[in-house]
Amino acid sequence: NSLTNGGLISVSLGGGNNIDFTCQACTVRLDSTLFSLMSSGTLDVFTLNPTLLTTGLHTLSVTGNSVLTIDQSKLSGVTAISGDGSAQQLTVSTGNLDLTSIALSGIETVNLASGSIMTAQAADLTNVTTIVGTVGGSETLSLLDSADVSAITLTNVDTLKYGNNGITLTVDQAHLGAVSAITGNAWAGDVLATSPNLNLSAIALTAVETIDMNGAATTLTANAADLASVTSINGAGGTQTLSLLASTDISGITFAALETISYGAAGLNVTIDQGTFTGVTNITGNAGAGDILTMKAGTGLDLTGALAISAIEELDLGGGGSSLVIDNQADIAGVSVIKGATGSDTINVVAGDLNLSAIAVTG
Repeated sequence: NSLTNGGLISVSLGGGNNIDFTCQACTVRLDSTLFSLMSSGTLDVFTLNPTLLTTGLHTLSVTGNSVLTIDQSKLSGVTAISGDGSAQQLTVSTGNLDLTSIALSGIETVNLASGSIMTAQAADLTNVTTIVGTVGGSETLSLLDSADVSAITLTNVDTLKYGNNGITLTVDQAHLGAVSAITGNAWAGDVLATSPNLNLSAIALTAVETIDMNGAATTLTANAADLASVTSINGAGGTQTLSLLASTDISGITFAALETISYGAAGLNVTIDQGTFTGVTNITGNAGAGDILTMKAGTGLDLTGALAISAIEELDLGGGGSSLVIDNQADIAGVSVIKGATGSDTINVVAGDLNLSAIAVTG
């Protein structure tokens, strides 16, 4: 009824055989030793007596084409789970996987139970290439420090979560799979880095303050709700584009090295503060009609420099003394409405003529 060994306990498997511990009446003590699964096969430790691995410092180790299945509630004494960096899998039979106090290394695939939360540090993911959830199971990957998960394939994982504030997560859309939410920490300073593109049309981004768009040609596609907490969007000096899918007030976002703001649908109203633009050279409406560009109250729109607009049908001066400054008619080609608001809004023509016969000026 008792297996006690002060040295190494080694179990060898061959031919795909399984070892399944189901002897609930047994007590197995490892006494700070290494439990090792060699060669090919499956080791199920989740059915072991709950007293297993609850005292001492233990390592679970697998090599070869092996699968280690665990229930973490029975492994409170385990401080390390390791593979040899080839084809090992770690399967969570039930509950969560919290690696806060467990060092994970050399494991390639992690299979989560339905509803599992996997909490990990960047070092735990060094050899991980795939994290697999269950269909309809609402699994979460929570990161405790800055991590690059752009090369990890997330399959049926629903949420990518910031487990601490002030960390940077790097993602690649191609590996996000079914992720439907990227959730920052309640405190400030969270950064989402993406390369090449990130389409948030089916992903809810919340509580993230900064988005870094890496790569020479990157497009960020977003809804208004995705940008609710965002205060800065940084390009990398290439041809970065922010494409908006809904009417959005982006006047509180600072843009750096981002070239284009585009309307991803027709009939949108986008509110801007040109003072927050560094490097923005184009605001491009949709091919459909009804696109509106609104100035934040008390600011203005100066089209005499590097910034140009196209496919915009209506310019709304925000009031409070807003101004529209243009070189000539060509700067507002396609505009059919210029709308003022309360206060002394002005239109200044620096050079050339302005023909308002085809433009409705109101307010």
